[in-house]
Amino acid sequence: MLLRLSTLLFISVVTGCASYVGEYQDRLIRSLPNQREVTFNESHSYPGKILCGNYTTLTADGWNTRSSDFIVGETFLFSQATPDEVFVYCSKDPAQALYSRLGIGAADGDWAPLIKLRDDMQAINDGINRYYNTANTLPKTLATLLEGDFGVSKETLIDPWGRPYYYIGGLSGRTAPQYQLGSLGADGKEGGRGVDADIRKEQIQMLDHVLKFAGY
Repeated sequence: MLLRLSTLLFISVVTGCASYVGEYQDRLIRSLPNQREVTFNESHSYPGKILCGNYTTLTADGWNTRSSDFIVGETFLFSQATPDEVFVYCSKDPAQALYSRLGIGAADGDWAPLIKLRDDMQAINDGINRYYNTANTLPKTLATLLEGDFGVSKETLIDPWGRPYYYIGGLSGRTAPQYQLGSLGADGKEGGRGVDADIRKEQIQMLDHVLKFAGY
């Protein structure tokens, strides 16, 4: 009986993986500038319904080829994944991977500060984008977001350790808005691990993946 259940579970897992591998690969191909002659060199499934691998495709000019690592999830797609993204998403234990790679995590098991940080920075990012779409420029400071209906509050602009999130505006106008946003962690200093780790907006999606995987 136990063998039968194990076999059925194995078949269910394999079938489940197969059901989205093709779909994810199709999504990746449709996202590429040149969708001809895309070859998947490898593909592997990971917890959280993540597909990682490497592919080769023609460049935009149609004469040369390039290879890239990719990651596809239910709500996101990286056609040129960074080494950090590969390390975290393409892991059987994303929480440990995030901590090992970037020092970000809750070694004491208290995820509450990082949950607030994720929620705050996602709201601030959304607020900055709303402001940019309205004014065609980046806000001078984060406090500027409090002057309109941009989905942030005074509490949102303060990190879990009572300090304002740092923000440095960059390019705007005709280009996509580029800016720096983050927290220096519990110690308020650059560097550190665990609660003291610095967290930038570019890392929030990885943190969100880890938190959702943990049920937050």
